[in-house]
Amino acid sequence: MENYSIYYISMTKRLNKLHKGEKGIISLIEDNGPFNRRIRAMGIMPGSEVIVKEIAPLGDPINIIVKGLSIALRNKEAQKIIVQGTFC
Repeated sequence: MENYSIYYISMTKRLNKLHKGEKGIISLIEDNGPFNRRIRAMGIMPGSEVIVKEIAPLGDPINIIVKGLSIALRNKEAQKIIVQGTFC
């Protein structure tokens, strides 16, 4: 029987590319308009931990947890959020 190792690398991904159950730290929100203000008002800001709770069958929307709150985001909104974490 062969030995296989899984390597974890700290890297950045867009929030919409995370899989169910993955988590990371928000490092950047790529928007300066009303979306940025709305998302920050909900507590989604750089430095916050985010966990992907559910993904709809067709990939849109995704349900995330930030600071204990469950929030649904459209795929194109989640694409504007850059997350840093350890993904396999």
